[in-house]
Formats: sequence, structure tokens, C-alpha cells
Amino acid sequence: MIPDPFKKTVLIPVRVVEGELKFFYGGPLPSLKEGTIGDLTVPEYTVENDFKLDLIRNKLRKPFLKKGTVLLARLSKKSQNGNGLLKMVEVFPPTQGLYAFIKLEEDLEIELRGTKNPELCSCECSMPTLEGAEASSVNHAYTLLSEQFEKHRKTHTGNVFNLVYVQNKNQEWVRLKEFRNRVYRDFEYELICICKDWWTNGNISNNRIWSCIDSKSDNLFIVFEISGESKIVSEHYCNDENEAEHWLKSSGYRKFNHNDFTESLKPPAPPYNKPGGKEVVLTFGKIKR
Repeated sequence: MIPDPFKKTVLIPVRVVEGELKFFYGGPLPSLKEGTIGDLTVPEYTVENDFKLDLIRNKLRKPFLKKGTVLLARLSKKSQNGNGLLKMVEVFPPTQGLYAFIKLEEDLEIELRGTKNPELCSCECSMPTLEGAEASSVNHAYTLLSEQFEKHRKTHTGNVFNLVYVQNKNQEWVRLKEFRNRVYRDFEYELICICKDWWTNGNISNNRIWSCIDSKSDNLFIVFEISGESKIVSEHYCNDENEAEHWLKSSGYRKFNHNDFTESLKPPAPPYNKPGGKEVVLTFGKIKR
């Protein structure tokens, strides 16, 4: 989840006592609203579960935009535009400014860094308004455009996720931030899936089958058997979680120890697909009354 840096927060000091978080000054934590989400900052060496620590620190590159994609860089209304190279363009959300085009000369990837903010990777770019100029990244392209047209600025860097736009499927110009958030939501869902309880049939071959229990309601639990390629092999319906776990144990499954996690031995990542390509979204949690 991408935090809002402008939202007011409060620091609650905590201490771990017999495996539970307690208020540092004694007693339970202050009462918090249901669904509250926050960050717990602790020294790295205190994290005993190496699997989850590695997952948090893991860096992963994902496809972001394809070669040939055209972007718009938003520059100040004060920009020097004597030759009329900069354009007025309608963007969403509506923002005043002058715009210059950037073209991706190769596929652009984004680096996801666990709980840290994602970053765009290097990517050769061209700028029609700067004939012959080449940039090594979207950030570099924005800086070159700013140096050329925003002579009034002392510095020429900026957050390209907010200042650079791309067209969505509706042909609307939206900030790169919107595309980044979508990729990060998928990445976050993947982390949640991998961290949840998985069962394995113990087969050490490439045909290993994984299984998980997904609750759809208080009296409907589905046991999904999933291949290492994230294909759903079968579904088994149960009335409660105990019945689901009994079925798994009687079928030769054992609960996976996440500390055994390696690149060659890890639960399948989403998306999970049924035969025919239909995607299944797993909830991995009991439905609250």
C-alpha cells in the first residue's frame, strides 16, 4: 500500500511481551478503529522470521509500459515557449500547464522494493521538442525538458509519477502515478497471497501441487489445489475450516513452513486461473460477522 505523506499520523510506542504487542508504558495498546492500517518500524535484526524479512526487502522488476508509448511531461505555465513547441493538453485530473512529449524507445520496467516506494528503471527516451536529444530514463527526459523550457527554476528535477502522463484505455491522459498504483496493488496482493497459509503435497518434482483454503462465507470454504504454474487443478467444498484442513491432511498435504522458502520452493503467485482462463481472486480470510 502506498502511504499518503500528508496524512497526520501519531507514533504509538510498543514493546513485545510474550509474543504480543503491548503499549510501551504498560497495558494493552490504545483502542484503534477496525481496519486501521499502519507501519511498525523496528530494527532489522529483531525480525526473527527470515522469510518475511526477505520478502519485505525483495526487489522485483515488473513490466510497466511498452516501447513506443508516448508520454506527456507537464511543465510550468511560466515555461519559455517562444517557438510554440509546448502544447496545451487536457489531462486528468485537470491541471494547468504546458506539455511536452516523451517517447519510450524501449520497454519500461518498474522496480518494486517491498514496502519502499517503487522506482522506474532506466529506459532510453526521445523528445520531439528537443531535436536530437536522448535521455537514459523518464526522469532524465523530464530534467532535460525542464532545463530547456523552465529557465526560471533553480532545480530541474521532479516526481515524474505526478508530472508525467500516459493515456489509459479510455484515451485519457492520466498521471503515471495511476499506473504505478495499479502495478503496486497487484504486487501487494501477491505478497499477501505468498504470506498466507499454504499446504503442499510434499512432491519434490516439478509437478508439485499446492493448496490453500479460501473462505467465501461462514459456511462455505473452498480448498483450491493449484499447480506451480498458478493453474487451479481442482476445488473441494467444505462447511468449515476444520473440515477443509481434515480433507487436506487425509489427502496427503502438510502445511508449508515459509522458512523453507526458496526461489525453487515457493507458493504459486497470482493470478490464479481456472481451465478456460477465468481468473480467481482469493480472499484468504474468514468472513467477519
